[in-house]
Amino acid sequence: MRKPLVFAGLALAGLIIASSSHARPQAEAFESVFGPCRGETCVISSNPGGNVSQFLAAANEVLRGAKRLVVIDGPCASACVIFADVARERVCITRNASFAFHKAIVLRAEQGRSGERMRAVARRDPPHSRDIASWVRRNGGFPEQGMRVMSNRQAGQFWRRCQLRR
Repeated sequence: MRKPLVFAGLALAGLIIASSSHARPQAEAFESVFGPCRGETCVISSNPGGNVSQFLAAANEVLRGAKRLVVIDGPCASACVIFADVARERVCITRNASFAFHKAIVLRAEQGRSGERMRAVARRDPPHSRDIASWVRRNGGFPEQGMRVMSNRQAGQFWRRCQLRR
């Protein structure tokens, strides 16, 4: 019974925040996964990924206008690729970008003597768009061990290119 109440409260809070805010969206989720970034353009020089839900929240912030452009300028792996896929219309890649994929790990909370801990219970294909998932499958699939790397040349089929002024 508590979960529906929490959900209803969160939904109401979201509506209040959305209706009362006319400023640019804050980039809290973005900064939690990529670190601080001043301005509307952010450069990601390397990111190994992490919690998928946090990266999805960051992508949604970018799509809502928290950042005008995100430049991938190095390796982007795992949940970072999910971010770049979802926010694709606001992401560009430099000649240094590459993307790495693997099976997603499904975690389950378990109660133990020392408290709650997370345990891996399954591996699944991660939530990518149809074209990205198709590329991964054509190139050997999402590995359970190690990474499937999409080269910069291959990534140019999916993301627009850009250059950094150094």
